[in-house]
Amino acid sequence: MQLDLPIQVDKYFASEQTDDIEILSEIFAKDALVTDESATHRGLEAIKAWKKAGKLATSYMVEPKAVHQNETQTIVSAEVTGRFPGSPATLTYAFTLQDACISELEIR
Repeated sequence: MQLDLPIQVDKYFASEQTDDIEILSEIFAKDALVTDESATHRGLEAIKAWKKAGKLATSYMVEPKAVHQNETQTIVSAEVTGRFPGSPATLTYAFTLQDACISELEIR
């Protein structure tokens, strides 16, 4: 299914199909904040480390299923599959964009 996603959000989900973490430099602001599994990761290097560790640990893949916008965020529901208990799982990705970059991402 083709979803109408902002370009940076679309690039984020495209990056999930690879192990290339360097692409995150083109997607996230330098001081971006990611919250996932009750942990917070601030800045590009921390975000890259988080992404690399997650891919290595679970070999997960993400498929966006639905999107909606509110005043401040792009909210995407996605199916995540991988080597983890409860796979597949539907997660919510809440993106905040600023200056054509992702400034904040909360995964719940």
